[in-house]
Order: sequence, then structure tokens, then C-alpha cells
Amino acid sequence: MPTGQTAADFDFTLSTDGNRLVNDDGETVVLNSVNWFGLETANYAPHGLWARGYKDMMDDIVDLGFNSIRLPFSADLFDAKAGAPNGIKFSLNPDLEGKSGLQIMDAIVDYAGEIGLGVVLDYHWLKAGSSNTSDGLWFDGSTKYSHSAWINDWKALANRYLDDPAVIGAELFNEPYGATWGSGAQKNWQWASAQAGNAIHDINPDWLIIVNGIQTYQNDWYWWGGQLKGVADKGVRLDAANKLVYSAHDYPPSLNEQPWYQSPDYPNNLEQIWREHWGYIHEQEIAPIYLSEFGSPMTSERDMQWLDEMQDYLSENDMSWAYWSWNANGFPPGVLESDWTTPNATKVDYLQELMAGTQAPGWTTETSIW
Repeated sequence: MPTGQTAADFDFTLSTDGNRLVNDDGETVVLNSVNWFGLETANYAPHGLWARGYKDMMDDIVDLGFNSIRLPFSADLFDAKAGAPNGIKFSLNPDLEGKSGLQIMDAIVDYAGEIGLGVVLDYHWLKAGSSNTSDGLWFDGSTKYSHSAWINDWKALANRYLDDPAVIGAELFNEPYGATWGSGAQKNWQWASAQAGNAIHDINPDWLIIVNGIQTYQNDWYWWGGQLKGVADKGVRLDAANKLVYSAHDYPPSLNEQPWYQSPDYPNNLEQIWREHWGYIHEQEIAPIYLSEFGSPMTSERDMQWLDEMQDYLSENDMSWAYWSWNANGFPPGVLESDWTTPNATKVDYLQELMAGTQAPGWTTETSIW
């Protein structure tokens, strides 16, 4: 934190203006985020706390230039009987001992506010574990994991952090790949997103409402979380006019080979692919785009071509993003090496170049403009 600043100096309230995120002074803000996962798993805590203190990790996140964290969690975090936090070395994290998963989230959010990091809460999946177990939907038909329970979880978080401005907003559900868009009754993600977003705003009107893409629209298949073509036909309609953000996920060939990676004009075809599926939302000034997941091992030429094109596209359009991930145990491998301390030099070089291209004056952790 810059000399002389306190947590009270940071006001994290963001709104939208066309395709821009803006602070209360109308200055453009670009989220340069990193995903830090683990709260959504059966550890009920961000991963790596067996090797380091959480404050030490978060200080490094700031030192590397990130201005925000995307923090995944699961529905089971709200169930006191689901499991106790584990995988934590309490000698390195003494203030977390005896806390529930939600209380650990509190600690992360509180310290983020102290050091000038924003937090995007990401409802990653229902059951704590390593994957979504309900066809990518935010409900599974049971009482515990119902549509209503999902909305009530969000209402509880909106109330819990009502007076904690470090939370930027709510990414309503991660990769709802089994959903429809604009039709399909219960599976209609366009309808469900508006319902949840308005319920959150009834309690906490400051939060951004972040709506991830689906997978398939009108027989066009894309990445889980990356399919936003439906917005052109029927967008999400919130009661608040300046709080909606769309989020997309996109990955290079090493994560999963796709037909467009086999095109003879690869990688020059990528910008048009991105524009068709999610980039047009920004370019037509419908709403801001937050590329809330992308990442790569950064070990193959084809991946590096993809990353170079993505860097250019995000930078030219001043789009917000969240790299997957901070974790040493991620797939693809994250920013940290296996010791959970040493940053991977190749990834850091790439991400800091990306930050230089997308940072905006409205907010960095090294200035008091925010």
C-alpha cells in the first residue's frame, strides 16, 4: 500500500459506461486480475496455505501488479456440516485457525481492502470438489442445490459484504455450459442471471453483476463460459442500468484442440473468432467484457501465438481480464512455481506486458487515484 494510505482510502465501487468500467469520478478502470482457487474445493480455503501465509501471498499479488482477485467458491461453503477448512499450515496462518470457510473468505476480503486489491466473488460450482457435477447448471433439482438456494446464497453474500467495499461484484455462476440462452424455462441463463442480479441489488446496489457465457447457442459450440452470441438477440436486463458486465472464458490449443485452431490462417483467424463469440459486446459498446479465465502452460509455439494475439486484442480494446491462475497446482500451471513462492518468469513477463497494455488511470494498487 502506498505510504500514508489506509484501507479507508480505497473506494472500490465500480459502474459501467458503455463498454467501460468506471470509478466514481468517471475514470476508466481495467481489472487486471488473477484467479486464486481453493475455496470451491473440499479444502474450503484458497490453495497454497499449506506452504505460505495468505497475507504474504496477497502482498506478492500486489507486488506483481495485479489490482484484483477472482475468488472461486462453492455452494457447500454455506453448509457448516459439509466440511471444515483443511490444507492450512496454521503456524503460517494463525488467524485462520478455527475459522469456517466463509470466515476465511472474510479474512481474504478484509486484507484485500487493506492493500488495495479488489475481489470478484465467483460462484464456481455447487458441490465442493474439483469439477461441476450438475451439467454446468446452478441447480440440480435438490432442495440443497436449488435455484432458490443459489439466489439466497448470493443474497447472504451481498448482505455479508454490504459494508466491505473491497468486493467489486458477483460473477453469478461459472461456466453454465448446460444452460440455454433466452429460452428453455429453468435452464434459461439469460433469465436466471437477471433474477439473481436484481436480488443482489435489492440488498447491495454497488456490486457489478458479472454474467458468464454458456457453451452452445443456435448449434454453435464454443468454450464453456465463452459463448455469448445470445446477447445480440436478447441481453440480460437488470433493473440497474449501469452494473452489468459479461464475462467470457477462452483457452489456447494446449487446453483442448478446437476446429478453428486447425485453420490454415491460424493464428490470424483468432480475433474474428473472439469477436463473433464475445468481443462484439465490447466493440458495439453493449457492455464491458471481463475475460475471467484464460491461461496456458506457455511451453508451445502454438500457445504463444494464441497468447500474443490475445494480448493484442485485450490491449487494443482495454478489456478487463483474470488470468487462470495464481496456483502452483492449477491446470494449466499458474503463476507460482511448485514451491508456491517463486513466480514463473515466462508468465510474469507476459502478464506484466499485458498489464502495461491494459492498465487504466482509474485504479492501480500503487496510486491513490482509485
